[in-house]
Formats: sequence, structure tokens, C-alpha cells
Amino acid sequence: MASSLSGPPGAWIDTDTLVALCEVAAPLGGIYSTHNRNEGLGVFDAVAEAIEIGRRARVPVDIIHLKISGAHALEPDAEARRPESRAARDQGMDVTAERLSLPRRPERPCQAITPPWAHEGGRAALLARLADPATRARMEQDILGGLPGWYNHYTATGSWEGMLLVSLSAGGLQALRGQAHVRT
Repeated sequence: MASSLSGPPGAWIDTDTLVALCEVAAPLGGIYSTHNRNEGLGVFDAVAEAIEIGRRARVPVDIIHLKISGAHALEPDAEARRPESRAARDQGMDVTAERLSLPRRPERPCQAITPPWAHEGGRAALLARLADPATRARMEQDILGGLPGWYNHYTATGSWEGMLLVSLSAGGLQALRGQAHVRT
């Protein structure tokens, strides 16, 4: 059972539902492989959630791309809060993680930094919101300032320079690939 919880639609699924899905996979020898909900200040809570899901469903846990984004997340007590996965392993759980360290974050900007509310209703609704200047201004405010409970890639990296454009589908934008700071 795999999940990607860092953005819509996966961000909307709750822990109990993930446990129920993993319980179906458990008798078949399944595992729970997840891209955590949060890679910033909430990264430790996200790891704890993944471990809780595995513990309750009785399945091994694999955390995809375990990382802490943003220097602000490397708080002084970060090292003291890391032992959750070690403690789970000491209790007999099978917990693994793929560690990822990048100086810049490869992201699909629209998906990765657009507030969750803007994705509601799917791609057509998102594009309509982007076309409306007032709604686009609200999105920009939420991107730059963040929202409670939302892991925001922009605030995690601290600047547009912390983003790197790696995937552009529009032919006319290919020259922007690899750029760190693009304003249009």
C-alpha cells in the first residue's frame, strides 16, 4: 500500500483510512510505503504517523524521501526527536526510510506549492482559480505566508531560489528548465 500525503489529493486522507487500507494488505505480506505529509517543522509528527499506521495495521513501513526541508526545521532539539523510528525497530517493527538530501527542491510548482484549497474540484477548477486575479492574489498570499497545518514547499525552502524547475510541459517554457528563480 503506497501513499503520497504531501499534497492533494493524498493530503486529504486520514490516518484511520490509511490503517484500514494497510490492514487489507497485511495478510498478503504487504507493506506501507509513504511519502510523508510534512517535510518541514511537522516532519517528526509525519514520521510518527507512518509508524502508527504500520503498528496498527501490522505491516512494515517504508518512508520515501525522508528529509527535513528548510533550515528553520533543523531546530536545536531535532536530534532529540529523531528516535521514533529507532524505538519502533527496537520494538520489532520493520521500519526503513530512503534519505534524500538536496540543496534545492525539484518540484512541480503548481502541485507542490499551491494551497490545498485551490486544488479542490480538480485541474479545471484550479486553472479557473489561477485565471481570476483576486483568487490568484489569495493563492500568492497563502504561498508566501503559509497556512496552519499545510506543509508549504515555498516556506520550507525559504525563498524562490530554493526551488528548481525540472519539469515543464509547455513547449515555450523549456528554456526555463533548471532555473531556480523565475517570475512571470
